[in-house]
Amino acid sequence: MLPAFLADVSVTTGEVPPLEEKDTQKGVLWQACPGKFRMDVPDIARYLVTDGHAVRIEPAPNALSITVEQFFRMTPLGAVVYQRGLLPLHATAICKGTGAVVLAGDSGVGKSTLAAELLLRGWKLLGDDIALIDLAPANEITAHSTFDGLALWPDSVKKLGLAAGEASCDSSRRMWSPPGSFEPEEKIVRAIFYLGVYGKEAVDLSDIRGAAKFRAPLELSYNSHIADALLDKASYMRIGTVISQCIPIYRLLRPRGAWCASELADIVERTIS
Repeated sequence: MLPAFLADVSVTTGEVPPLEEKDTQKGVLWQACPGKFRMDVPDIARYLVTDGHAVRIEPAPNALSITVEQFFRMTPLGAVVYQRGLLPLHATAICKGTGAVVLAGDSGVGKSTLAAELLLRGWKLLGDDIALIDLAPANEITAHSTFDGLALWPDSVKKLGLAAGEASCDSSRRMWSPPGSFEPEEKIVRAIFYLGVYGKEAVDLSDIRGAAKFRAPLELSYNSHIADALLDKASYMRIGTVISQCIPIYRLLRPRGAWCASELADIVERTIS
C-alpha cells in the first residue's frame, strides 16, 4: 500500500471518528488539525493520517480492498508526505539514466499520456499522478519512487497503440505497466515541465523565471486545499528555494483538443539533452 521509502509508516484498520480538536480545519470530505488529517470517501473508506507515521483505515461495508487502496494512494498519501515535510506535486515522474523529469499540471492535461509516450522511448516510471519531492542532504531535489503503472484514458491507449491491462484505475481509465518500465529507486530531478492547454495552434515551450518560478511548486502541489492546511511553511521554503535556484521549470502548452504526444515528447527529450 505504501512506497518503499515509507516503510516505517504504520497502517492499521479500525474506527476513524471525526476530529474534535478546537482548531480543526474542514473541507468537503476532510478535516485537519496539527498532526492529524482525516478524510471520508463515501462508500469507500475513512482515513486518518497522524504525524506522517501512522495511518488508520476504516473501510466501508462491501468496499473492495483494491478500491480502498487506490483512494489511499491519492489525498491520504499526500497528507502523509505533507506531514513529513516533503512536497507532493500533482505530477507524473519519469526518469532516464540518473535523472528524473517531473510532468506536472491539472487533471486531464495529459501528464500520463506524455509519460506513456516517453516510456515507449525507453524512459522509466517513478510514479503517476502524485510525485513525492524531497530535499536530499546535498541540496539536491529528488523524486521518490512510488507505484508502478500509468492510468490512461481509452483514447490515449488507442492512439498510442498500447495493450492496456485489465486492471481498472476507475470507471473509465485502465492501468498500463509494460515489463521493466518501473524504476524502484529515487532519482535527482533534472527539470519540471508545467503542462497546460491553450487556444493556439502550435505547441509552446517557455521558461518560468523569477517569482513565478518560486510560486510554481506551490501551484502544482497535490490537492491545494489540503496543502493550505498541512504544508509546513519552513519545509516549503527550503524545498521551494532549492527548486527556484537549481531546477529549470518549463511551461509546456499544447493546442486544446490536438493529439501531439510525440511532439511533446520530442520537446522534453530535446530540452534536457
